Amino acid sequence: MDFLFAKIVTTAVAIIFIIGFWQKIKEMETFQISLEAYELLPTPGLKYSAYAIALTEGLAATLLLMEKTLLLGAIFGSMFLLMVTLAVVINLLRGNTDIGCGCGGIEDEQPISWALVARNLVLIIALTSVFFAGPSRILEPLGYFTLAIGSVTFYGLYVLSSQLITNLPRLRAMR
Repeated sequence: MDFLFAKIVTTAVAIIFIIGFWQKIKEMETFQISLEAYELLPTPGLKYSAYAIALTEGLAATLLLMEKTLLLGAIFGSMFLLMVTLAVVINLLRGNTDIGCGCGGIEDEQPISWALVARNLVLIIALTSVFFAGPSRILEPLGYFTLAIGSVTFYGLYVLSSQLITNLPRLRAMR
């Protein structure tokens, strides 16, 4: 697999993480309320856990953006996504579906669902492209253009899928 494809994917996921990190930090009280609704963390340490989760997301983004830490970033990012996806799965299995995902930004409107789990699994699988990528190389101007357009396109698909997940309950209610 071409290194450029892996770089496109990791840059797009880094953008997703940066935006999520920023939204969580900016709206920390809202994020703490979301975390509390999951009923997985002890209430006394919830504030610290919220900051730790946000900082973990920011660290994953940083690692994904630097070429020397790309592999570590893919592992770290995948583990982060796996952790938050597991929290969603636990609550879905409990029947606790009336909570927002806590993703930050426009995704905060999303109620947790199996579609959210599927979307996160796609992101985790996409991050594994780093393991199969060819050797890194110096990009020429066209390569940088491809990286920028590809990353924005991948991020756009993420936003589109998030909006579809958000609208899914409304669409089902219209039937």
